Amino acid sequence: MADQTFTHFDLLNLPNKAALLQAFQNKSVDSVRTPALFINQSIFAKNCARMHSKAKDWGASFRAHVKTHKTAEGTKLQLESSSDKTTAIVCSTLAEAWGVVKAGLVSDGIVKDILYGLPIAKNKIEDFSSLWEEIEATTWAFKFLEEFEALRPTPRKWSAFIKIDGGQKRAGVPVGSLIFKELVTAAFASKFVDVYGFYCHAGNAYAATSLGEATNFLTSEVVAVNNGAKAALEILEANPSLKATQEGKFVLKEDIAQYVKATVVSFYAGRGVDGTDEAFKDTGPSGTYGEVFTEGQTEHGTLTRKTKEEHLQVGSKVDIVGQHACLVAAAYPWYYIVDSGVDGGNQIVDIWVPWKGW
Repeated sequence: MADQTFTHFDLLNLPNKAALLQAFQNKSVDSVRTPALFINQSIFAKNCARMHSKAKDWGASFRAHVKTHKTAEGTKLQLESSSDKTTAIVCSTLAEAWGVVKAGLVSDGIVKDILYGLPIAKNKIEDFSSLWEEIEATTWAFKFLEEFEALRPTPRKWSAFIKIDGGQKRAGVPVGSLIFKELVTAAFASKFVDVYGFYCHAGNAYAATSLGEATNFLTSEVVAVNNGAKAALEILEANPSLKATQEGKFVLKEDIAQYVKATVVSFYAGRGVDGTDEAFKDTGPSGTYGEVFTEGQTEHGTLTRKTKEEHLQVGSKVDIVGQHACLVAAAYPWYYIVDSGVDGGNQIVDIWVPWKGW
């Protein structure tokens, strides 16, 4: 087995929440240094409740993805909403999984099932095994025979998803392919893997420009995992010696509602397209979204005025909604939490400190 590594969670030295609350709680959103990331927790909670309701409408169980916010507070809101309750999560790093454990969410019974949504690197197997000691309902997603062959030296039987390619060629194996048949046959015959279900992620969903388009992407994921389960059952029926141990499930993911507050540091009248004005905002995550933030650089982004009614000047504060919430959140050491019910969302009510590392 490859040299093993471990998640040195206690050495990460994350920001101290108590000290942050003492410094910022009850202060105005305009009083903090920019760029700063804000999350409206009442909108966050409503989004979670809405996602729970959608899952029930689908007749599906819900598994919350924690990779965007990477916090204990956000995880609790995702799992227990006004619409429903669940105890299953999916994470993208072992630091997130250990963060859930260290925060007491497992010992408190809030989290009872963790899916590590990536293949396991060989040097993380022992660390993953240690995580199993904390929560036995730990699964992972694999898509190659070599991935679970590496688990042979370990004494336990591992729970795992088979990752399906829903046609995006992002990750996973295509249903009906030779490698799918070989993978399913080997997995169900294995003495050291229990197949939990099938997993799919439509990475192209980030390009959705409407609710209808986003819904179609979700539908394609559901169809993909259902087709995977059906194809697997056909393989099992053709091989009576193979036995399914658990019914298949699929994973849903919901992004949080967040924004970044930034400050205009430069203003160029008439320099934009067709004589429009341009302004530079201060350092923050780059990217493009909508019709406002037209260009991103390492240290700044360019804002172009689209109507005569819009006006910016040096020192103006702007609120920016990022195109990809995960990438934006990853740039910040802590999040300022506001609530629509407290001073109209203009007062800091809490601080969330995200788990960092891999």
